[in-house]
Amino acid sequence: MLHLVLVANDRSHPSATTPAKVSDLIRPVLDMAKEKGWPVVLESTSPRSRDVYAHLGFQILEEITVGKGKVDGEGRGKDGGEGVLLWAMMKC
Repeated sequence: MLHLVLVANDRSHPSATTPAKVSDLIRPVLDMAKEKGWPVVLESTSPRSRDVYAHLGFQILEEITVGKGKVDGEGRGKDGGEGVLLWAMMKC
């Protein structure tokens, strides 16, 4: 099993004259995992990234809220906050 821990793309960074798409970054990894027969898992932290990963063939395993009562939806400390919503996803 291959667990992708962090895939990020800062489109606002000054060096990003032609920002890479997430699919450009992740496709070689998905190709390697497919060759080896490894499932790939990740956690998506936004509806937009969830949809990108779904387009790449990932399926939602579970919707999870972390930090409920301690942080707001952006992960900033807040008593009674709604917590951060994320999606556990897998591609076989």
